[in-house]
Amino acid sequence: MKTLFLDTNIFLQCKDLKQLSWPDISEKENLLLLISRPVREEIDALKSDGNSRRAKRARNASSLFKDIFLSEDSVLIIRKDHPKVEISFSPDFKLNKAQFDSLDLTRSDDQIIGTAITYKKENPGSAVAILSHDTNLLLTARDLNFPHLLIPDKWLLEPESDSRDKKILELEKRIRELEKLSPQIEIHFPSSNNENISTISLEVIQYKPLLQPQIDQLVNEARLIFPIVTQFSSVCRNKDAYSLATALVRSVYMPPTAEEIQEYTNKLYPNWIAEIENFFKSLHIQLEKSNRSFTIKFYMSNNGSVPAENIVVEIRTHPGINFIDKSEKEEKIKFPKPPKAPEGKFLTDMMNTLNTFHLPNSYLQSVTHERDRHSFYRKESTESFRALECDEFRHQIEPEAFNLHVLVSPEKNIEKGALQILITAKNLPKPVNFALSIQIKYIDGNTFDKACELISSKQKFRRRP
Repeated sequence: MKTLFLDTNIFLQCKDLKQLSWPDISEKENLLLLISRPVREEIDALKSDGNSRRAKRARNASSLFKDIFLSEDSVLIIRKDHPKVEISFSPDFKLNKAQFDSLDLTRSDDQIIGTAITYKKENPGSAVAILSHDTNLLLTARDLNFPHLLIPDKWLLEPESDSRDKKILELEKRIRELEKLSPQIEIHFPSSNNENISTISLEVIQYKPLLQPQIDQLVNEARLIFPIVTQFSSVCRNKDAYSLATALVRSVYMPPTAEEIQEYTNKLYPNWIAEIENFFKSLHIQLEKSNRSFTIKFYMSNNGSVPAENIVVEIRTHPGINFIDKSEKEEKIKFPKPPKAPEGKFLTDMMNTLNTFHLPNSYLQSVTHERDRHSFYRKESTESFRALECDEFRHQIEPEAFNLHVLVSPEKNIEKGALQILITAKNLPKPVNFALSIQIKYIDGNTFDKACELISSKQKFRRRP
């Protein structure tokens, strides 16, 4: 068994003795903790020192001393095994200057050392040391070549707050109470498992221009699907139109004129072929634009006790990422429509009458609605900035969903971007800031495969020459 003389600071600055990790200082040897008279006197002097943490700890230590005194043989078990730890009082020794020339026995630290040295002399077979966190006490013990142990830092309590810290805590508490009377705006970017995130990843598919032989092949496929019309009948081939015309009085069918046929054959169809070729030449640009546009969704909620008045949401993008409208994002790649071959027409008074029919002006007038004070409206808009405003953002309701349509610039491949959101309101104590990091990954796509898919989708419209 190893005997340790305790310094006062183990009772004042450390956690409860039963909570300490005693294997940190002794893995195998059992421990006997001894409380010397100088420590008991110092604890007794401090227990009446008001309501400070030190005074409270001293009163707890004094209660422990009482429990030790009342226990059998004045020994308490702190820990049962591995190692076993017991605590008791050390014998009282009369120390004098003649015995300890190098110690100042008016100081309690030196009295603890003197008591431990005397105990060791009277128990020569015992392993005795001093346990303390006081550097000066340990230095004195080392100078006297007396065994000593430093209390591990992890045994210590957190530093006690001073009056300034307490004042700050009090002010923070008051601020929290005031904030309860204000809107509390929160931003939520959901992930696939509905957890809030601060970083998203976007995947951009890049397309290379088609080679000229590929373009020629695709143009020929378009010619086969929509061949040029070479035969023009002098009889109406539209059965529905013919049935309607014959039911009308004085109806006459006029076949297409030579000028109409010539314009179709020499101008409209060749121009369409040229348009098809240019379409495939720029297809990689159109494909990439559609793959560089994304919708980023976030939710905003007011968890406070009052609505947010005149709230403004400002959103800024990192250079290289621009805002676009939903219509731009949803714009589909349009295959050039082939020209319609001339078919002739009917000349009738009734048909002219039908062609001049119009809806009343009342149907064309736009309907205006009163602005909803609880809805968000666009206040300002640029490529890199959006500002939304709402007269009254209600509280304690379902979060408001926002869809941001963005385009990753095709001019250069950026790998990182960001969205910055700033929220202000008339009755919001301080602005709310949120930043979303954007990681961008690039992969290669196949332009020719996409072009073949477009051609295949037109097969159902194939016409005969």
